[in-house]
Amino acid sequence: LKGFVRFSNFEGTLAGEIRPKNRVLPLLRRHFCARYPGECFVIHDRIHREALFYRPGQWSIVPVEDFRPGAPGERERAYRTLWRFYDTIAIAERYNPKCRMTQMPKRYWNTMTEFLPEEPPELPETNSPSAG
Repeated sequence: LKGFVRFSNFEGTLAGEIRPKNRVLPLLRRHFCARYPGECFVIHDRIHREALFYRPGQWSIVPVEDFRPGAPGERERAYRTLWRFYDTIAIAERYNPKCRMTQMPKRYWNTMTEFLPEEPPELPETNSPSAG
C-alpha cells in the first residue's frame, strides 16, 4: 500500500485514506514517519476504523468512527486536477483500460486522487430574501 496512498493538503496537514483488506497501519507507520519526518499527516483506514496521526517526533494509531478532513481548498483542487494524468496525458489511440487495471488494481481506485470525481467549486453564500 505504500505506493497507493494519496495525500491531500488540508491547511498544512496531509491527509490520506486507505481501504485495505487487512490491518496495515502499524506496518505503514515506519515508512511514512521516516518519509515525511517534518510533516503533520493522517492516514485513515476506513475499513478498520482507525487512523495514524503523526506530527514531527510523535505518532499514534487511534480508533476513529468516522474521519472527514473537510473540503479541499482551491489550491488542493488544482493539484488534484494535475493528478488526473489518465485523462490529461492519455493518447486516445492507446486507450487500454484492461492494461491500466493490471498496472493499477481497481480495488485501490476509490481512494486515489487521480480516480476521484471532481468536486464542484464552493459557491459563495448569498442572502437572498425568501419568497413569501
